[in-house]
Amino acid sequence: QPGEYPVALLRGSGDPFAQLRREGAVYGYGVLTEEKHRETVHTMQPWLEVYATSRGLKPGAPINAQEMYFTNFFISKTAWWLSEAVQHFLGAVERTGHIYDHRWGDAPIQSATLNFFAAPEEVVLVTVDYTHLSTQNEIKNGTEVAFVQEKKRLNALSTVEAQLSEVMGSTFEFTFTNLLAPCLVGNYFQIKGAPFDEEPAATRAMKHEMADRLSLPWKDVDKYAPWELAQAIQFDLNHAEGPLPRDTVVGLDRMAAFVRLALRRERREPEKKEYSKEEMVGLLVNACCQTPKVKEVMKKWEETRAKQAIQFVAGVGGAGGAGGAGGAG
Repeated sequence: QPGEYPVALLRGSGDPFAQLRREGAVYGYGVLTEEKHRETVHTMQPWLEVYATSRGLKPGAPINAQEMYFTNFFISKTAWWLSEAVQHFLGAVERTGHIYDHRWGDAPIQSATLNFFAAPEEVVLVTVDYTHLSTQNEIKNGTEVAFVQEKKRLNALSTVEAQLSEVMGSTFEFTFTNLLAPCLVGNYFQIKGAPFDEEPAATRAMKHEMADRLSLPWKDVDKYAPWELAQAIQFDLNHAEGPLPRDTVVGLDRMAAFVRLALRRERREPEKKEYSKEEMVGLLVNACCQTPKVKEVMKKWEETRAKQAIQFVAGVGGAGGAGGAGGAG
């Protein structure tokens, strides 16, 4: 399902690691593509040319910052990246600050490094078909093709219920990670201020916990998102396996873990790849998920349901009265 897995591997042509060993390669890629971010290309191209010239490097191909290996899928020999020349180059890239200023991403950096320090025959195409869901890239036989996503209609939802889904980011996981997780972690580890029944208070408390225990300036911890804070508090500071599942828990197992924490029960349909409306509503009744906007929409939702119930009862009563009169006649 879109958004459930970042990269979905669809088909391969064998063992890619065996291919790397067999061909004596250090890097295997799924597709060669274009860097479309103009600022990256315009700032990286001249810097690469100066770096190569100043150090007498002879790249395996003409320097072209606009061409890169897509890093949604790749395999590599890690020891190669630890060589002195490669580490020196990567350090120089880091020191420019352009990763942050001009969005020099991992793909163009990896591609430039390979062009500078790997022989052309050490970089090979690995034939694998995959879909990168978050950016909607479809790769087949080493070529990017049109991405097709099946559109689903919200047949069962009323207008108000659709609004509710939209407010919550339309996904159970968005709500869980951004609103419920901070409260779960803050309460589990009894962070100062616990128990928490609102996400903002839990998030602030976790930031203070990070700043105090790691002696970090507030401007650094203030950059963390709620989910990042919750994970850092649990895994990095407390080295605990609960309450949150690790990122290595994926798919149906991850869904089951989230529902278990949010609803305190197992999923009724554990093989279903989408969260049910019942699971979504069960999550939303948690106090930590009650943002002002959600409260407003939920109130409207409840009012709508109550109004529909009154209309239904009135309709039934009216129909019954008419039937009785007819019978008497």
